[in-house]
Amino acid sequence: AQRTGLLGDVISKGGQYQLESNYIFTFAHGSYYLFEAGDMLEFDQFGLGLKTGLSGKGTYDVRHVVNMDYGPSMAFIESCLVGKTEGLSPYNTLSQAFLHAGVDAFIASTRYTADPGYLEPGLIFEGFGIWGYINATLSLKLKGEYPDMHFGSLIASTYILDLISNDSTTGMALRNAKNAYLPADANSTFLWTPPLDDGLKSGGGTKVLDKKYVAIHEFVLYGDPAFNPYEPVNGK
Repeated sequence: AQRTGLLGDVISKGGQYQLESNYIFTFAHGSYYLFEAGDMLEFDQFGLGLKTGLSGKGTYDVRHVVNMDYGPSMAFIESCLVGKTEGLSPYNTLSQAFLHAGVDAFIASTRYTADPGYLEPGLIFEGFGIWGYINATLSLKLKGEYPDMHFGSLIASTYILDLISNDSTTGMALRNAKNAYLPADANSTFLWTPPLDDGLKSGGGTKVLDKKYVAIHEFVLYGDPAFNPYEPVNGK
C-alpha cells in the first residue's frame, strides 16, 4: 500500500492529497477489499516493456485505509466492486474502512462497472484500443477538449458539479445525477470488448442500454446522505 515514492517522491502523492481533501474522486481498478491506479503505459501491445511503475504504488486496501485519518469529506470511487458489501464481513470491505477512517459519505459500485469495456474506433483495426489514448491526446493538445464521459464517470461528474453548483447534499446530488444519466447517455454508441450484439447498433457501435441501466443502480452511497461538503464558492 505504498502511496509515495515514484521517481523520488515527485509523482505519486495521491494518498497525501486524499487526506488533505474534502472532495475525493478516483478512477481505478479494484474489488471490495482494495483499489489501485492502473499504469498509464499499460497499452504496450508490442511488448516493448513500457511501464511507469505507477500500478505498484497506488493501492488502497482495508488493512491500511482503516488506520488512515481523513477529515470531513466525501469520496466517489469509480472502480469495479469497491462498494460491494453483500455476503461479506463489514470488517473486510473497503467502503466501511473509509467510513471508519473519517470519510462522511462514500460512493462506489457494487458490481463490475462498464467503463473499461468500450473502445474508440481503431487506427488500423476496429477496436485497436491505443487509438483512444492517441485521440484523447490530440484533442487536448489541438482543441483543449477532454474525451466525452460515459457510464460511471458521467454520473460522478454530474454528482460533483451538483454538489458545487447547487450546494447540494451528497444524497440529493447522487439522486439527481442518476436521474439525469440515461437522458444524457442513452444514445451514445461504442465499440465493445468483448464484442456485443444486442440489436441496438448504430454508426459502427452499440448502445449497450442494458449496461447503461445497470450503471444507474450499481453506485450506492454509504455514510451520511445529508452531508454537505465544504466548497469555498458556497462559503460553507
